[in-house]
Amino acid sequence: MITLLLRQGGTALRMLLAATVVLGLVYPFAVWGASRLPGLNGPAEGSVVTAPDGTPQGSALIGIDPVAADPAADPWFHTRPSASADGVLGPGDPSTSGGSNQGGFSEKLLGQVEQRRAAIAAREGVAPEAVPADAVTASASGVDPHISPAYAQLQVARVARVTGLSQEPSRSATLAALEASEGITVLDLDWRPMFWPSREEGRKWVREALRFADVAVGNEDEWETAGNAHVALTVRKRGPRGTFAQRGTESGGREQRIPSWRRAGCRIGIELRRDGVEFPQPPERHQRVRRPQP
Repeated sequence: MITLLLRQGGTALRMLLAATVVLGLVYPFAVWGASRLPGLNGPAEGSVVTAPDGTPQGSALIGIDPVAADPAADPWFHTRPSASADGVLGPGDPSTSGGSNQGGFSEKLLGQVEQRRAAIAAREGVAPEAVPADAVTASASGVDPHISPAYAQLQVARVARVTGLSQEPSRSATLAALEASEGITVLDLDWRPMFWPSREEGRKWVREALRFADVAVGNEDEWETAGNAHVALTVRKRGPRGTFAQRGTESGGREQRIPSWRRAGCRIGIELRRDGVEFPQPPERHQRVRRPQP
């Protein structure tokens, strides 16, 4: 009996030691080593989002609906609503994340959906019927960072109205993106006076953005705002007279009219050459066929 107990105890001890080494040391270190591989390090650490100075700001897997300082000039793309929020819309609480556990026949849930639809329609300036389903229903976690393309498209017009060069922080972000861009950078001037206190203030920041552009496109009013900017190629839209391109912005530069066959689909069709602006001949399929006269 004692011999049997010692044999079984020894077997159990060896199994305990083997399991401790394999499951307690080898397996965790193997998983940790795999998480250090390029492309896996970020997700393994929680997909942390950091500020430019490296300070952690949150996680890409957790969406907290931002709150605009001025609701009338809301610059943010909003996430789905959260059941943990104080109101029908607003930031959820990640510490108490979760769904509402209410079914489709719940009057409380249906009332919240209608309130959310009305609030979002008013915020975006659209009809309530245009609000997609994911914009008015909370996710299971309540902090889902993902939204549908339809909800993102619904918010584009509002975000575009209150962002750009006219306000911070989008001004700094836009200039940083232009400075970091590689290849040929095309800048659409898109002057909108209602977003600026004065034309002089707008000219200051438009010219700052043009420092990083190779090609600039605008109409006559937009170029009046930009002034005499130094870019490789300027494109001027002159209404019924057509669209014209000029190498540089010097008054003595050679200006050419862009053929209409190249303007189709907003394609400028300009080739940058060291010796100036060149326009390729239109391919055969673009040439207009003349009908015989009766």
